[in-house]
Amino acid sequence: MLTPQQNLVAGHLIRERMAKGTTFRFRVISNSMAPMIRAGDRVTVSRVGVEDLRRGDIVLYVVGETFHTHRLLSVRREDGAMFLVTKGDNALSPDQPWREEQLLGKVVAIGRGERWVDLESRPWRAANRLLGALAQWEVALLRAGRALKRALLGERRSPLTSLGVRLIAAPFRLCGRLLVLFIE
Repeated sequence: MLTPQQNLVAGHLIRERMAKGTTFRFRVISNSMAPMIRAGDRVTVSRVGVEDLRRGDIVLYVVGETFHTHRLLSVRREDGAMFLVTKGDNALSPDQPWREEQLLGKVVAIGRGERWVDLESRPWRAANRLLGALAQWEVALLRAGRALKRALLGERRSPLTSLGVRLIAAPFRLCGRLLVLFIE
C-alpha cells in the first residue's frame, strides 16, 4: 500500500506521462476488479478521451489522491459537465459518478505472470462490452430489489436482505467469471 506522499508522487508521474500521450504500466494493488484483474497483475494504460470510451472498458481515474481501475458503465452529461459511472467487478454497487477531468486513461492490456492479454483485440473488446452490460443489469436489479425491500420492510435490517442481494448478484457474477475463464 502506498503512503499518501508516495501516492501524490505517483499521481504526478502518471499525469505527466499521460499529458505526453504515452502509455505506462503499473501493478494493481487491490482485487476490486477480480477475477478480470487481480492484485499483483500489471496493466498497461493508454491515454484516451471520453468520446473514445465504450461501456465495459476498464478505465483508470483518480479521486483525490486515490487511483481506481474500474469498469465503465455509463457516461452522462449534466449541466454542461460530463460524468462517468464505473464499478469494480468485485463490488455490488457502482462508484459515485466522477467528472471527465478525473479520467487518466484506459486499460489496454493486462499482464499476469508471463502472459499478457490485449484488451484491444476483438474477443476481449466483445467480452468487455458484455461484462459492462452484465454489470449494468446487476446494478439495475439490485436497485429494484432494494426498492422492493424498502416498500415491504421499510428501513429495517434483515438477514434475508443480504442473502437476497447475493442471490440477485450471483447469476451476473457467475456469467462474468465464466466469460473471463472462457476467453483466458
